[in-house]
Formats: sequence, structure tokens, C-alpha cells
Amino acid sequence: MTPNSMYADQSLRGGIHVTSADVIKIFCDIDVIKKISRSIIKIERNKSTRHYMITSSDIALKINGTAVRVRAISSQPEVIYLFDQKTDAFIGQVKEFIKPYGDKASIESEGDDRSEKQTKRVGSVRKNLKSKATAKLETIQDYNPPVVKSNFDIPAMD
Repeated sequence: MTPNSMYADQSLRGGIHVTSADVIKIFCDIDVIKKISRSIIKIERNKSTRHYMITSSDIALKINGTAVRVRAISSQPEVIYLFDQKTDAFIGQVKEFIKPYGDKASIESEGDDRSEKQTKRVGSVRKNLKSKATAKLETIQDYNPPVVKSNFDIPAMD
């Protein structure tokens, strides 16, 4: 008997059909209830914060402003799985959103000190470079070389 025929024979004996959502329910070790706002889910775990953005418009329209059950596997933190809070039905999966560094309009309500410091530092560097460039330009414009005969090739008049 081949392995394929043995598997086919097992399914005829009344085996239990397991979906991908059931596998996630069994093996997930992160299971929290989160309220969705602006299609963004923020999960804090082990002193690190991860942001997930719902990109599917159908899912976003369906669950924005509601609470859902979020499940994830800690060995695969880049993907989370959303389930209905009441029926425990699978809604969809969401990938991690990597926040751009130094973004002033970040997705968090509180400011990021690091980005403000970075912005101030870049602004001061730019200001210093601009002042140095204008000073050099002024010295070049103010420079008047002395007019002597050796500087010019003046043809002799006969």
C-alpha cells in the first residue's frame, strides 16, 4: 500500500478535517484582543513594539472600530491572524508594517523623541553648511584682484 492510498483510506474512516485557521488556533502562543483603529494594530511584547497595517479594504471596512482577537506565533512575528471575537471565525492575516525612521507624522499619537532629535540635528547641520557656503560666496564676490599689466594680454599699439 502506498502512502497516498493510506492517507486516502484514513480520510474515508471519518477523520477530522483541519483547516489552516484551526492549526493557527492550536499552535499560537500570542492571543490578545485588540481594538482596531485607522487599520493599524499595535502589539507590545517583550519590550518591543510591532505595528501591523491592514491593507485589504474589505477587511478594513469590516473591522475598523471594532475589537478582534489577534493570534500570532512568536517564532513568526511578521504575520498576525485576525479572528472574530464572538464567533472565533477567521477574518484574515495581516503583515507587519515597518515604520519609516524619522517620520514626523508617525502612526503613534505620542511623538518619537528620536525622530525629533534627528530632525533638529539635520536642521542644525544644514544651517551650518548654509552659513559656511554664504560666507565663502561673500569672500569670493568681495575679492577684487589688482589690475596690473601682467594680468592682461594687451596688444601693443603701433
